Amino acid sequence: MKFTDPGGKIRLKLKKQDGRAILKCNDTGIGIDKEMLPRVFNLFVQSDDSHGRDRGGLGIGLALARQIAELHDGEVEAASAGLGLGSEFTLRLPLLETQVKRSASKNAAKKASTGKDA
Repeated sequence: MKFTDPGGKIRLKLKKQDGRAILKCNDTGIGIDKEMLPRVFNLFVQSDDSHGRDRGGLGIGLALARQIAELHDGEVEAASAGLGLGSEFTLRLPLLETQVKRSASKNAAKKASTGKDA
């Protein structure tokens, strides 16, 4: 929200697809330079443009979001057509039923290979 000016729009869309919950958030905010996109999830990375500097931050939010997503067997990605053109962030997380089945399969495979409970 801090990168979308007053009067701008932020949209959230949630859907279920292939055993995953997919949350998309897009905005009409300041956008992300195409050269910056591959690095936005790196720790302490911030855009050098003047639009973002006055909004503060330490450059840890997106890095933390990615780590949390990955700890839950998920992923997060960013997209933008460029500066001034808004951004879209997509979070994909396995649905609980899928995660439980995957864990049970891993435990069964480990038990079969070691002869011990996982």
